[in-house]
Amino acid sequence: MNGTILSVENLTKKFGGLLAVHRCSFNVGRGSITGLIGPNGAGKTTMFNLICGNLKPTAGEVFFQGKRITGYPPHRLARLGIGRTFQLSRIFKGMTVWENLSLVPSPVDSSTSSVSKAEDLLHAVGLGHLPHTYAGTLSYGQQKLLEFARTFMLDPQLVLLDEIFAGLNPEEMERQIQTIRTFREQTQTTFVVIDHAVSAVLRLCERVIVMNQGEIIAQGPSQEIENNENVIEAYFGSSSLEFLMEEKG
Repeated sequence: MNGTILSVENLTKKFGGLLAVHRCSFNVGRGSITGLIGPNGAGKTTMFNLICGNLKPTAGEVFFQGKRITGYPPHRLARLGIGRTFQLSRIFKGMTVWENLSLVPSPVDSSTSSVSKAEDLLHAVGLGHLPHTYAGTLSYGQQKLLEFARTFMLDPQLVLLDEIFAGLNPEEMERQIQTIRTFREQTQTTFVVIDHAVSAVLRLCERVIVMNQGEIIAQGPSQEIENNENVIEAYFGSSSLEFLMEEKG
């Protein structure tokens, strides 16, 4: 990794009297895979929405490659190189798999044609045999993979993955882990992952940030987080360690 690609400084978001995110700060290293975990209502998705421009912060700043991007709209961030998937896939179900990718314009400075790129991406995520299949007929896991592939049509440098493992069976989950690792190795893309599948996040990510009640309560290497007693108590509950070991097994 070469330096920091994303910096969040004292980010805060209030919804009326609710403090959803409170003075959160962290850095994401270039080329890393970082996890963001926490119980329901911890503020994870709000954090993503603040970074990606879907929400404007009450206070604090966001920097991408040293450039202040606080409050930039999503389309402007996409042009800068920030991509995102959503908890509920936002694919065009009435269009074919191929059409979902081919309708995304390639960056102006791209050295690869959109046709060639779409073909490569579909094969990379295991959908190369389904180009003419309507997206709405794909399995839930395949729809997730399609959205993932579509994100890469814009050659992102940073991709935020929201619940990328949700609803996947173990085989699909394993393929998703390998797909993300392969894309990171081949493209040097940086990933930040939100997910409730804690064992998958701990396996995939080198570093994990833990939120609870709108605040960051821990951050560090995955193994360190897994064994952090404060995280275990706050995130998983008193019987969490047994649960985590069962989930990993």
